[in-house]
Amino acid sequence: MEAVALLPWYAWAMVPLALANVLLNNLLARGSFRVVPALIVLALGYAFALTRPALHASPVTVLQVMGVCNLVLLGVSAWFTWRDPSSPARSAAT
Repeated sequence: MEAVALLPWYAWAMVPLALANVLLNNLLARGSFRVVPALIVLALGYAFALTRPALHASPVTVLQVMGVCNLVLLGVSAWFTWRDPSSPARSAAT
């Protein structure tokens, strides 16, 4: 029963990750590697957050940290995708 209560948290934490994955694959396939330093900083921040004992109070808090980090990842991916002047998405919007 405890695992059933965690499924909605897990599912909603994975949605931004799936969307960010698409945007990151697009960036890296076009050779736009300027996003890599931001991803490294985000990964270090995620690792730091997961090493804090206060964030291990329950499995829900761990999933919430994962969800927030995935939202930030989606934001970073979207920022680098749409601010790139050579982006097909940007040239289609203008």
